[in-house]
Amino acid sequence: MGTPPPMVLQIVFPPSLVLTAASVLNLISSAILGVLETRGIHMKYSKFFDASSTKIKVIGMLLLYTPAFLVGVASFWLFPDGDFRFLLLKSAITIHFLKRIFEVFSFFSVLFSFS
Repeated sequence: MGTPPPMVLQIVFPPSLVLTAASVLNLISSAILGVLETRGIHMKYSKFFDASSTKIKVIGMLLLYTPAFLVGVASFWLFPDGDFRFLLLKSAITIHFLKRIFEVFSFFSVLFSFS
């Protein structure tokens, strides 16, 4: 399989002023955030940052992550045939949501063990 003709690349990845401007803005903002992180000024992006409504957040995350994990587990039974890539995809999705559920439970146990 050779390289695609330049016309195909122009259709798939059209050069435009908007795309170039977005790329430049992304590069600049990433550089600024990198400098701030190295100086110790961190973004407050944790899903548990605001402790005022933590119980609601924990319940909400469990309501979102648990069905997604169960669908990931069910995908092994619903789609038993498939190549190695499909097996990797099913495994990655299932493990990801299992990790999220463990994350919520570990935070929940730490949060309420001190109260």
